[in-house]
Amino acid sequence: MRRSVEIENSIVKWKKVKGVVLVLAVLVIVAGANGAVLERHDFGAIAPGGWANSGTSTWAALPQGSAVLAEDVLGLRGIVAKLGSTSWLQVGADPVLNADITTQLSIDVWAYSASTSTAQQRVVGRAYDWYIDQASATRFASFTFRDARAPATPITLVGNSVLNDSLWHHIVATYDAAAGTASLNVDGTIVTGTYASGGTVSQTASARYAIGARATSDTLGTNMFRGSVDDVRISNVPEPTTIALLGLGMLAFRRRRS
Repeated sequence: MRRSVEIENSIVKWKKVKGVVLVLAVLVIVAGANGAVLERHDFGAIAPGGWANSGTSTWAALPQGSAVLAEDVLGLRGIVAKLGSTSWLQVGADPVLNADITTQLSIDVWAYSASTSTAQQRVVGRAYDWYIDQASATRFASFTFRDARAPATPITLVGNSVLNDSLWHHIVATYDAAAGTASLNVDGTIVTGTYASGGTVSQTASARYAIGARATSDTLGTNMFRGSVDDVRISNVPEPTTIALLGLGMLAFRRRRS
């Protein structure tokens, strides 16, 4: 009997060790992938520090109009960037985006809106090259990007849940031009598309990257997002948090089956 208990305890300990190994493996993947985060504005501190970029680029988000850093109205996200119909964040023609985004792109953002406006609203993006919008008619999230072989032709994926419902939404958009695949993930609901493979991401050297608007100059923008944003990340690999969640999800699944 005592021998059986010892064996059972050993098995339990081994399962725990396997779980720890898997978690560590996932964290290693994330740590490696995070090196490819080019732009990250997490707004974790009151200005001026909260406008800084913690990605590989050094370009800060510059508030335009009445954009401010303040506590999240729902108390869920801490300090966030609050935008509106005349306020947005300019980052600019960051050369890091030109140099480091070639065949893969990932956009990750948290967005909140209670606006009843039916105008098309830019959540985040880089001119007409790639961006996430709140569509004008449905208020659904949409992801638009372009293949450098046909830069005049926009390609758009549209989600199926509204963004202006006074809730925080996590949006992750990815485009792999070489593989010819793209996805739009809104709160875990994923829309995908398959396109001609072997391309590169369309990048216009002078295009300005902005948050909460489409920048038409260093001080002017259109299609303002009437809400708040948090933890905005631009990467040149598939979004690392998604990889981590998939790994941890598999861990939970295995633990339930054990």
